[in-house]
Amino acid sequence: MRKMNGIWMICLTFIMLAATVLPVQACTSWMASGDSVAGGGTLVVKNRDWMPGDITSLKLMKSNRDLSYFVLFGNLEGSANHGGINEAGLVLLELSTPPNTPRGEVPPLAKSFDADWILGHYRTTDEVILALTKNEWQTQPVFLIVADQNKVAYIEVGTSGRVAVKEMVNGAMIHANEYQEASMQDLNPKLQPGVDNSLALYERKRLLKAREQIESKSIFTLADMKRFAQDPVVWYEQREMRTYASFIVQHRSNGQEPLIWVRLTNPNEGVKEAQFTLSEAMSGKALELLH
Repeated sequence: MRKMNGIWMICLTFIMLAATVLPVQACTSWMASGDSVAGGGTLVVKNRDWMPGDITSLKLMKSNRDLSYFVLFGNLEGSANHGGINEAGLVLLELSTPPNTPRGEVPPLAKSFDADWILGHYRTTDEVILALTKNEWQTQPVFLIVADQNKVAYIEVGTSGRVAVKEMVNGAMIHANEYQEASMQDLNPKLQPGVDNSLALYERKRLLKAREQIESKSIFTLADMKRFAQDPVVWYEQREMRTYASFIVQHRSNGQEPLIWVRLTNPNEGVKEAQFTLSEAMSGKALELLH
């Protein structure tokens, strides 16, 4: 594995330290693959939620050595990559774990690469999962949504390197901000008596709504996913949290390149929407469409 230069190490250290103190509870994802997608292929969606005052932007990260990638960036408490798609068509989207998830032992800095490392180095879902099993990358507790043209998966990373993976080539599933796999559910926090649990209760409502949506049909289209993402229960604004963006990728099975649809609603800005191809994302044209 390459050594990181000094600047990158400083930036990564800052991100990791920030992650240990910020209250995080955000984002919803819908996934469908194979027989569950009209025409085949895969569909994957992320709604990005975060604390009021943030700005979500899109960035094209060009590389002369590794894979380039097109991603969502949040700007509150320092810029951070929250996932996107690389030039090989690999989708990697980050979702936060429940608030106050125990951090446990911190993985070695040289192996804590998460979104930037994965998008810059891997081409398929299988490559990401295989590299994880070989300890080629590690990260603090997080939920990762991974997809390519053949498969969708989610990876649940827990305390001290605990990991659970669910892969799917035919079917549909959702993820939000609770551990879903039985081996990880002990990490979900319990409601505390005498504490304002209003946001936690709303987020449970959001999770149940997303589950209801994905169970409402057996075959999904891009239009279905747009509608799901913009439902007012999952595209929401609470006192402590609000939705800033939708990011959808459709891998088509007919040999056509992936389609990407983005919706941004930053504070004090008009709604921005655009649909474009992967090549338009990689050329920078997509950024022009969203100005």
